[in-house]
Amino acid sequence: MKYPLIELRKAYFDALGSILPVYDGQAPDNAASAYIVLGEGVMIPQQDKSNFFNEVVLTIDVVHKSLGTGYKAVSEYVNDITAVINQDETLTMPSFVMDNQVIEDIQNFNNLNDKEKVFRAIIRVRSFITEK
Repeated sequence: MKYPLIELRKAYFDALGSILPVYDGQAPDNAASAYIVLGEGVMIPQQDKSNFFNEVVLTIDVVHKSLGTGYKAVSEYVNDITAVINQDETLTMPSFVMDNQVIEDIQNFNNLNDKEKVFRAIIRVRSFITEK
């Protein structure tokens, strides 16, 4: 059984890169004021009567740094990202088939400091993936 998280991350990089810059795990210090970080992933191997499949939960972190307000901007980015997740066609991967994906939850919060305000949304997506 192969590990699907590598190909799933690549599929999300390709799908979300037109919305904002996408980084794996952590953004560099010189990142733009708005970006996406593909964060922690959890794989849960499953088996039914006929085959093996994987449940994968991936965390998508949307970050917007601003001197003013930012909830509206983050909400618009989340709207674009959820449109990708909820589209009829699932993400394509060379070695796996995505059977379904659902949004587990979305959390909004901010970190305020003297220099800037950081507005964030955390999206957790559960994907059901079968090896080809």
